[in-house]
Amino acid sequence: MLAEIVKWKMAAVLLALSLGFSGWAQNYPEAMFIIDSSGSMQAAMGGTTKLDVAKSVLREVLPKLPVEVLVGLTAYGHRHPKDCRDVEILVPPGSQARDDLLARVDALSPVGMTPIALALQTAGEAIQSRPAECIVVLLTDGAETCGGNPAAVVGALRRQGLKFMLYVVGYDIQDAEKKSLAYLAAAGGGRYIAADDSAALLDAFESVRRDIEEKVEKARTEKVQRKTGLGKLHLIIPPEALQSLAGIQIRRRGEMKAVKKGELTRADSMHPLMSGEYELWMEFANPNYQPPTSIKLGEFDIHGGAATELVLGALAFNIADGLLDNNVAFVQINAQATGAELVKLEKHDNDYYLFKPKPLPAGTYDVMIGYNQSPEAVLLSSNIAVTAGKQAVVTWDSGFVLKKPDSVNVAGWDLHRAGTQEKILQVRRRWDNQEPLWRRFMVPPGRYDLMLHVKDMDDPLPAGNSIEIGNGQTVEFDAGF
Repeated sequence: MLAEIVKWKMAAVLLALSLGFSGWAQNYPEAMFIIDSSGSMQAAMGGTTKLDVAKSVLREVLPKLPVEVLVGLTAYGHRHPKDCRDVEILVPPGSQARDDLLARVDALSPVGMTPIALALQTAGEAIQSRPAECIVVLLTDGAETCGGNPAAVVGALRRQGLKFMLYVVGYDIQDAEKKSLAYLAAAGGGRYIAADDSAALLDAFESVRRDIEEKVEKARTEKVQRKTGLGKLHLIIPPEALQSLAGIQIRRRGEMKAVKKGELTRADSMHPLMSGEYELWMEFANPNYQPPTSIKLGEFDIHGGAATELVLGALAFNIADGLLDNNVAFVQINAQATGAELVKLEKHDNDYYLFKPKPLPAGTYDVMIGYNQSPEAVLLSSNIAVTAGKQAVVTWDSGFVLKKPDSVNVAGWDLHRAGTQEKILQVRRRWDNQEPLWRRFMVPPGRYDLMLHVKDMDDPLPAGNSIEIGNGQTVEFDAGF
C-alpha cells in the first residue's frame, strides 16, 4: 500500500513538473546555436583563431540571456576533415545547462567542411517537438561547401509549421558569399548580421541577445496580463503638441486621484493599466513656476490582455508678427457642437506656453482669446476641424489698434459688428492707468463700428462706422478727437 502511495505521489510530481516546463516553454522563446567548426575557423584573427574568438564571445553573451530562455547547441565540421555528414547535436534543445553548452563549445576543434544545409535540417528536426518558438543562431565564416541548399531546407521547415526565426551571423565573410547568406536569413524570417572582426562579432551576438530579450519581455507581459487582467493604453499625439505639456494623468473614471502621473516625453507611448474605465488628463505647462493646468481630454476603457489605442490631434497657432501686444490674458478652446469649454489656459504674466500647439481629441472647435481688462472672450476662429493624429493650424493675421486721442479722456471702447449691437470686443482701462486701451488687438476680418466711452459721459460716442478690417490687415484707427 505504501509503495502505491509513493508511486502515485511521484507521478503527480512528475506531471506537475511536466506542466510547469510546458507552460514555461510555451511562454518564452528558446535558442539553438549552430556553430561553424570547419577548417577555415582556425584562420588567424586578432592574434588568435576565429573559432577561439567565437568561443570568447559566446562565453560573454550566453550568461546574459534571460533565465527563462532554454538553449541548445549544434556544431558542424568539428570531428572529421572532408566529411559532409559531420553534424552533431551537442546539447539537445530545451536545456538549462548553459555551463555544459559553453564547455562543449570550448572543446570544438576546427577541422572539417561547411554542411550548412544538413546542420539546419538536423537542428530543425531536433526542435520540431518543442512547443515554443526557437531562435536559431547560425555562426559561419563561409557559405555551404557540401552541395546542399540551405535556403530550400529552411523553406521546407517553415512549410512544415516549425516555429523558428533564423539569424545568420556572417563572420569574416567574402563579398561573393554575403548575398546568399543574407537571402538565407530572410528565408528564415530573421536577419543577416555581418561581423568582420572580434568586436563586430560581439556586437552581432549582443544584437541577437537584445532581440531575444524583447521577445522574453513580451512573453512576461502577456503572462502578467493573463494572470492579472493587465492591459495597455497606447497613446498617440502629434509630436509638436508635446511642447505644451508638463505631463499626463490617468484617473479612474469619476475619481480625482491619479493612478498614473508623470512626464510625457514621447508622442507614441504605452501605459500598462489594470482593466477598468479611465479618464485621460493632460498637464498643460504654465510659466513662472506656476503649477500645470490639468484638463480632461478623453475617456477610455482598458481590457486585460489588450491594448486600447487613443489617438489625439493637435491645434497650432500661426500669429502674424506684431499682433501679440502683451495684452492677451487667456486662450480658450470650445467644442463647436455644444459650446462647452474644453481648454482654457491663462497667461500668468508670460505668454511662452500660451500659443504652443495644443493636444485635442478629434473634433470641431471654436477658438477664443481673452484680453486684459476685457470681460468677454473674443471668438477669433470657428468650426476648426482637428483630425486624430494630425495637427490643424489657425492663422490670426488681422487686428485693430485705436490711436490715442490728444484731447479726450477715454475710459474704454467697444467694437460692434457693423450696423448691429453685437459686441465683438470690449476694452476698459485699468483704474490706475490707461492700459490696455492703445495696444493692438487681434480681431477677425470684417466690418465694425467703434463706440468710445469717455469719462464723465453717460452714453458712448459713435467714433467710427463700418471700419473694414481685411485678412492680413491691422487697422490703426484715428477717432479724430
